[in-house]
Order: sequence, then C-alpha cells, then structure tokens
Amino acid sequence: MTRSTQQRRAHRYGTRGHSTRTDTRARITRQIAGIAASAVALTVGIIGLWSSIQQMNSDLWSASPIETAEPIEPTKTVAQSASAGSPKDRRAEQKPMELDVDNDYYRILGPAEKTYSINSDKIGYCPLDERGRTTCAFGELTSALRAQARAANRQEITVNPSGWPTQPNGNTKVTIPALSGSGPGPGSQDYHGWFWNRSHLLADSLGGSAVVENLVTGTRTQNVGSTKQRGQHAGGMAYTELLARNYLDSGAGNNCPLYYAATPQYTGDERIPRTVLVDVQSCDKSINMRVEVLNAANGYAIDYVTGTYHRTGLR
Repeated sequence: MTRSTQQRRAHRYGTRGHSTRTDTRARITRQIAGIAASAVALTVGIIGLWSSIQQMNSDLWSASPIETAEPIEPTKTVAQSASAGSPKDRRAEQKPMELDVDNDYYRILGPAEKTYSINSDKIGYCPLDERGRTTCAFGELTSALRAQARAANRQEITVNPSGWPTQPNGNTKVTIPALSGSGPGPGSQDYHGWFWNRSHLLADSLGGSAVVENLVTGTRTQNVGSTKQRGQHAGGMAYTELLARNYLDSGAGNNCPLYYAATPQYTGDERIPRTVLVDVQSCDKSINMRVEVLNAANGYAIDYVTGTYHRTGLR
C-alpha cells in the first residue's frame, strides 16, 4: 500500500471516528439536560406541595376554636382542701372522723363568707372538677322561690354523684347509733336504713335541682343528722336547710333575699367529700353563719376514695 493510500484511509477513518464521538457527547448532553429538567420540575412540585401543606396548617391553627358553653361564674375559684402528693399522701388513713357530740354532725365556724355572686331569685351550680366531683351550689333565695319549690313535687334522683358506691353491697342498710353528747341530748335517735344518701348541696325544698352538679355522696347523718325539731330533721345539712326554710316561709325573703352556698371539701384525690361548708346570710345579716357539715356516721370508719365503711367505736 502506497503512502498516499494510507493517508487517505487515515483521513477518512479519523474523520468518521471524530464524528461518532461528537454525536455521543451530544446525546449524553441531551440526556443530562433532560434529567436536570426533570429534577427541576420535581423540585418545583415538592416546593409547591410543601407550600400547600404549610398553608393548610396555617388555616387550621388560625381557625376559630370550637365554642363551649360558659359555666356559671363564681366570684372566685372553688378551693379544694388538699394538696397534691404521692398516691399514699393523697389518701388519708381510714379512721373514724372526730365528731363533736354536742352538735348534730355540724359545727358553726363563724360569719358567712360570700364566695359566689348571682342575681336574686336565682340558683347556680359550679362545673364538676377534672375528677368529676361536685364543686358548689349557690343562690340568692327569696320567699317566692321557696313557695315554688314547696308547691313542686319532690324530684326523683336519677343520677349518681361522684363516689357513689356501685359495687355489690357498696351501700347497705345499717344502724347508726344516736350521739351521746349533751347537745342533741334525748333528741338524737338511732338511725336504721341505708348508709349512703344522694345528698343535695342546695335542698330541693329551697329550689335546688336533682342534677349531678348539686349532689354529693353523703352519709344519712350528713344529710339529715340524728335529731328533729317539730318533726323536721335538724342536723347535718338539714340544720341550715331548716333555718333557711323558716326564714323564707316568714315572707322576709321577698324584701331581703337569703344568700345560701354549699361547697364540698375533698382531701386529695378522694371521690367523696369529708365535709361541706355551708354559708348562709340574709341581706340584713340577721342570719349570718358559716357551717361545716361532717360527712360521717357515728360508730363507722369510712374510706372516702371507695366509699367502703366498717364498724368501729361509738361517740
């Protein structure tokens, strides 16, 4: 092969190889460009999706909250009697409550404290607390309101207050012995019947309703005591109820309403109140007292968490 022939072949094949390499680079460049374009489109899509999510979150958090009913508004928060602590600390030892045998399951502590505010001739109830416990009932009672309650039939109670015993034999018929002190004296009587009552904070005879916000789990003696005056129960919660009924029935409550409030007092996480504070004050302060009612029963120790009870020494 002559030199000229070799040069021609080299020139021909070299030119063809250069053209092939150029085509390959162009094809790769186009592919890379396509991939880049796809990546850009994907990035734009992700950014758009993220923006949509952010807008949805913004709309969600800026939306108006669900409206809830306004509770009846007391002038200050109901105080609970116990502080937080370990479960053992929050549950007091089960033992009989100290009873003042010279009074019928109540103690007069001093003048009334007006904790809640409400219009005359009205009754209100505080919401249940976070443990579902009753917290207060209150009202400005008038003789007209008392007349309405008097004319109404006694309300059937169809709800259970906090701590109401639901286990078998959780509420049995018992005998609660009379108190031996000089106060109730011969008027204090043995009681034979159910240990626990659904006890009103504000009695239905004063206009109170049979709603769970107005009921506590109370012993029979917390509810009505162990004495009577002219055939009417006169101890426990009945002490201030009788006082209020006599005042309102006289007609004095039309011109001078009677402030009446009852606030259960709990210890720690206990479901049943150990006492109830009752404040009663007429507008002229002819009646003016704070009364502590004891949720107890003579001769019994009570577990205020479970509602169980057992016999012990008498007072």
